[in-house]
Amino acid sequence: MPEELREEFEKKLPKWIENIVGPIKDLGGCINIKEIYGVMGVARYCMKGISPIQAGRRHIRPEEQGIVYGKRVAISRSLGKKARAKALEADVKPPLKLAA
Repeated sequence: MPEELREEFEKKLPKWIENIVGPIKDLGGCINIKEIYGVMGVARYCMKGISPIQAGRRHIRPEEQGIVYGKRVAISRSLGKKARAKALEADVKPPLKLAA
């Protein structure tokens, strides 16, 4: 995620989660945002929930993460490279939207 979008993303994330799962009294333990470094870090993140057999073949330590509903990873069109470039040309801050 581009660094300039992180703060806005973190502010909106709790509301997006509640829109999907309903009201939550305490989101404190529900959100854990971490930096991902390098291609392998991204690959490992995208493959969470992988079967133990497939994980071993890819040198990933499988951990029970619970059920993953919907897409594990997606890039909203409003966050894509083309949309950000267009927003910069128009001097408009690109919006953040939850990927469907």
